[in-house]
Amino acid sequence: MIKLKIINNLKGIRTQRKIAQKQLAMDTGYDPRTIRRVELGECCPSAEFMFEMSDYFGVPIEEIFALDKSTESVQRGK
Repeated sequence: MIKLKIINNLKGIRTQRKIAQKQLAMDTGYDPRTIRRVELGECCPSAEFMFEMSDYFGVPIEEIFALDKSTESVQRGK
């Protein structure tokens, strides 16, 4: 299994624009817990989520989310 780590700046861009998690959730239709979990790195955001956040903030996806290239992918045998 290949494990990828996504680095995100969702909290940074959200707080810079003075938008609360609850407001972001209401505006995008996501549960506030999902927003919190993504910001904390507790879950990997879906492609749909990343595109929606990009559209919401009006910035390229790469300004919010990036692949962590400092960690090597791990493949595990069965």
